Amino acid sequence: MPTVQEVQTFKIKRDGGKFNGFERDAAGNLVPIREQLDVVGGFKLLMRGELKVASIIEISALVQFRIELAGANPGIELVVNGTMDLGRLARSHLVDSGFRIDSQAWSRASRSTWTRASARTSVSSSRCMRRWRSTPPAAVQSLGSSPVQPGFLLHIDGEVEFLGFVKGSGSVDISISANQFQITFALNFLVGR
Repeated sequence: MPTVQEVQTFKIKRDGGKFNGFERDAAGNLVPIREQLDVVGGFKLLMRGELKVASIIEISALVQFRIELAGANPGIELVVNGTMDLGRLARSHLVDSGFRIDSQAWSRASRSTWTRASARTSVSSSRCMRRWRSTPPAAVQSLGSSPVQPGFLLHIDGEVEFLGFVKGSGSVDISISANQFQITFALNFLVGR
């Protein structure tokens, strides 16, 4: 039976607990260390980088992909965290989005936020979708650092402002679980200052 292994590798930098490149010594050389692998019978790939397209679109992301065929946590998982900046048009954030499949369940989650602003209007919105299925029904799964409850959840919220005079905000939640279907709305408007 495969077991956890220790390997010699290079020390990594972390930003908020996430991969952020490699540590270097004063001479600029990579720093070697011994580290225990947290994947048994598979691999984990971490990628971080930036992509600029025609000085208009700027994408920065951290992608984690894991396949583990043995050990205490076998499964396949993809988690993406990042931002996309469209200059003056909009900015988007993606948090703990991806999927996880293991012997007990599959889950998918996506959390994103869009922001747009101009001299006369500003609009922001966020969307969260979680889907989780298991056989038999089980406890909460996690994807990245976000919990994924059993069932289905779609959450959308947003805010809009016109000419600094009228503001509106609201949200809608649609959830489906083994025992219920629920839709919840919340709306707020403010006219004047």
